[in-house]
Amino acid sequence: MLKIRRLLDSGVPTRIIRDMLPCLNDIGSTIVADPDPELRAMLVEQRDKLAERIVLLQQNRDALTRYIDAMDRVLCGA
Repeated sequence: MLKIRRLLDSGVPTRIIRDMLPCLNDIGSTIVADPDPELRAMLVEQRDKLAERIVLLQQNRDALTRYIDAMDRVLCGA
């Protein structure tokens, strides 16, 4: 359930999550019997959006780390 919640929080529509359910727990043996080109295009778009969000989150994390480090230098008298 947590994996589904995280996909929803990431902006993946429920109709896509429904189709992805077999992939959530079984990474190695996912088989798609009748691939839908439109669904594939939507999945690629969602994946690319997630990748963009990950980059932004990493940048924000790094900025917070730099700010915390600067605060620590002042607090520790370095």
